[in-house]
Amino acid sequence: MRRFFMEMTLRDVPGISLKQLILLTFFALLVPNGAKAQNLLNLPESVVYDAPRNRYLVSNWGSGDIVQIDSTGEQSILIDNQQCFAGLQIVDNTVYVACREHGVKGFDLITGENTLDVMIPGTTNINDITADSSGNLYVSYPTGGMVFKIYTSSQTYSVFADRNLNTPNGIYYDEHHDRLLLVSYRYSSPVQAISLEDSTVSTIVATTLHNLDGLTADHEGNFYVSSWHTNSVYRFDNAFLNPPELFSSHSDDPADIYFNMEDSVLAVPLFFTHGIDFIPVQSTAVEIIPVNSGITLTLLSSWPNPFHDRTAIRFALSKPASVRMTVYDTHGRSMAHVVSSRYSAGIHTIEFDGSSLPVGSYWAHLTSSTGAHQTQKLLIIR
Repeated sequence: MRRFFMEMTLRDVPGISLKQLILLTFFALLVPNGAKAQNLLNLPESVVYDAPRNRYLVSNWGSGDIVQIDSTGEQSILIDNQQCFAGLQIVDNTVYVACREHGVKGFDLITGENTLDVMIPGTTNINDITADSSGNLYVSYPTGGMVFKIYTSSQTYSVFADRNLNTPNGIYYDEHHDRLLLVSYRYSSPVQAISLEDSTVSTIVATTLHNLDGLTADHEGNFYVSSWHTNSVYRFDNAFLNPPELFSSHSDDPADIYFNMEDSVLAVPLFFTHGIDFIPVQSTAVEIIPVNSGITLTLLSSWPNPFHDRTAIRFALSKPASVRMTVYDTHGRSMAHVVSSRYSAGIHTIEFDGSSLPVGSYWAHLTSSTGAHQTQKLLIIR
């Protein structure tokens, strides 16, 4: 993420449109509940999921600390005083971190020991990071317009690509095609590919998306990018054949997004509000419906909300379709499967009984057989 554009972003970037506000709902912001703990997130930049230990790790631009968030939402400092501000990548039992003006460091996930320290002199904004199938690391350097390759075995580095790049930022290893994918923090950022064989840079698809930060992929190979320009995340199909769809809108600038394959959850760091949105992602492999069917799903307001035990959730269909509703907690875990049925065109109401769930924030996630999805925040109080 390019902080040297921060002043321009705050001054010039327009807000979310009224249409987006109507069609999409904001997702729950991760904030510690009650007296659990203070929020340790400080300009969170990047997030990864450590599956064996069932925790998220978050780098923080404001503090340089790596914060861990356990399955209950409890936060604690995992790595401090190491000035590790930016991208995170887990390989086996090591988490590698892009350390901005320093280079790249690695830490043992069990002991916290510093196991790799590669300095890249003269850099000012080492940013995102990814790893290929051989364990080599690649980091983006927006201000220098280049990508560095880090050799973990020898703890050395080289300039991997420095042509046809303009403020390269989000970087992701596309294992299926054995290549790097890249998006940039500039207007009309393309999605670019870098060959691992000869470092040549090519454009996969041109876009009208601006100020792109994060890049990740889900379990079906769909790709997601985050934009500071619109405070939104967009989704591409796995072959970049169709225009990107608006996937989610957020309260502020979404940074280095990450897809948790274990739970099918997209984690979105929110830079200026010091939080993370965890968004459950439903499979796109749904019942085949003609593309020109014109079926739309619109999630309307629920009432009451907040509620004690029960609430009514309303939605509208333009044509008959199958609809499924699932309730998730703020970690993206399924807490209740509410309904899976076929509905006629029009407005419908689903009664949700949350009496068995603890007090707190939840998401009601509706998907239709057309692939449309809508999410609404629910708050249980007692």
